[in-house]
Amino acid sequence: MVFAIAVQALALSGITQAPAPPSPERQLLALVNMERLHAHLIAFQWDAKVAEAARAHSMQLADHRTLSHQFAGEPELTHRISAAGVRFSAVAENVAAADDAEDAHLGLMNSPGHRANILNPSYNVVGIAVVRVDKQIYVTEDFAHEVPVFSVEQFREGVIASFNQLRRSHRMAPIESHPDAALDQQACNDHSDLGTVLQGTSHPTRATMFNAAEPSQLPPAIDQAAADIALRRMSIGVCFRSDKTRAIPDFSVILAFYQFK
Repeated sequence: MVFAIAVQALALSGITQAPAPPSPERQLLALVNMERLHAHLIAFQWDAKVAEAARAHSMQLADHRTLSHQFAGEPELTHRISAAGVRFSAVAENVAAADDAEDAHLGLMNSPGHRANILNPSYNVVGIAVVRVDKQIYVTEDFAHEVPVFSVEQFREGVIASFNQLRRSHRMAPIESHPDAALDQQACNDHSDLGTVLQGTSHPTRATMFNAAEPSQLPPAIDQAAADIALRRMSIGVCFRSDKTRAIPDFSVILAFYQFK
């Protein structure tokens, strides 16, 4: 008798401990990743910082009882994501109001612009927030292409590696490369004129400056330098740029090319 009661107690305990239903955020994450799987795209990774930014916006949607990507006094999307501590090169946002997560997802997928965000191969992370008001939910889906955190030296080495990979595609040997403290300083200034930037340098054959969030993001003009067999040496200056006026933190890069070592 004691044994039978014990078994019954275990069975009842099993019933009362049934798994809780998934949160609407997790439902939406599963739904958008299913869409990406069907489109042969890499699934989104959940990003807690992006979700934090999405949560703040969903609270705004619920407070105003209307849909918008920016309310009075609220920072625009890139600044909201940046303020959450995310380093990224691109962002997008979907907002919706519906009865439940499935209805919200169907509505977004039936809208070309929102569907394009969900299926955009450029984005690799997502943060989703749902706030319920009475019988309606307000949904924010924030998408981003999150980039790794680089030190200045790591970014410099990455640019050099990307340039030499481009050289190899032109069947040429890697170029000799050197960090340049003077160019580092110039990269941290707000010069837009390359001639001003290069004052005091030893007259490079070619030069260019650009901003990038990842070291592989070389501008098209670099391909000409990579294909130039006469170039023998490259000096490189790098500066990380992040301040309140820049929604997307990135690196400023100056490359100077020479025909001699």
